[in-house]
Parts: sequence; structure tokens; C-alpha cells
Amino acid sequence: MTLSKLVSGAALASLIAVAAHAHSGATGIVKERMDGMGVMKDSMKVLAPMMQGKTAYDAAAVRREAEKNRSPCR
Repeated sequence: MTLSKLVSGAALASLIAVAAHAHSGATGIVKERMDGMGVMKDSMKVLAPMMQGKTAYDAAAVRREAEKNRSPCR
């Protein structure tokens, strides 16, 4: 392995570690946004198969997931 690849790999690993650490200390609106993205991620696991035609459309499930993702501002 060349030195440049080793240095590039170490730099990338450092950036990932810094990003992970930054997320662990989030508060306020940033934390709310991160939590909302997590809820959306979980909803997409339910909805994506329907959108891709792999499972039957379930209107109740779509409504349920949409309600989970409602903005608290509304």
C-alpha cells in the first residue's frame, strides 16, 4: 500500500469519526431535525416496497406513516 493511500484512508477515517462525534452532541433544533430524519427513514422502510410495486398499496399504512412525519409546527 502506498503512503498516499494510507494517508488518504486515515484522513477519511478521521472525518467520519469527527462527524459521528458531532452528531452525538446535537441539541435543540438540530436534534429535532435529526430525530425527524430517523422517523422518515423508518417510514420509508414501510412505504418503499409499496412504491416499488413489491407489496400491495395499503392506504391505512400510508396515512399512519404520514401522521408520524407531520411537522409539529402544523
